[in-house]
Amino acid sequence: MLDDDLSRAREALLRDDVQTFDELELVLALARHAAQPRSIDALAADTGLPEDVLLAITQRLQSIGLVLEDGGYRLDETNAHRRRAIDWLVSEYDVNRSGVLSALSRNAIERVRTSAIRAFAKAFLLGRDPHDG
Repeated sequence: MLDDDLSRAREALLRDDVQTFDELELVLALARHAAQPRSIDALAADTGLPEDVLLAITQRLQSIGLVLEDGGYRLDETNAHRRRAIDWLVSEYDVNRSGVLSALSRNAIERVRTSAIRAFAKAFLLGRDPHDG
């Protein structure tokens, strides 16, 4: 059961939580410096990302409960399965970077496909006469 929960947490982390390469860089930096909250300046140095990009990323990750801000930014470690999934992500990235990047790319393509399907379906619904039942 625990392995199933961890497996689902890993899938959700890469499918729902970490959606871009920039978000991945931020999560990796926060995980590697988990001992203390990181400032935007420190995260910019850690990741090489501009501060305005980091601010936008931290806002999105805060909105989904992955990142907390309290005297700096840190990962929310209250969910044990998510924390173990992040630990797995860090180690997997270190040994299989291309696999992690490939998974992120596949998930991004799937999000685009799903969005296109929804837009296509919605176009048919919008063009329909509501009185035609």
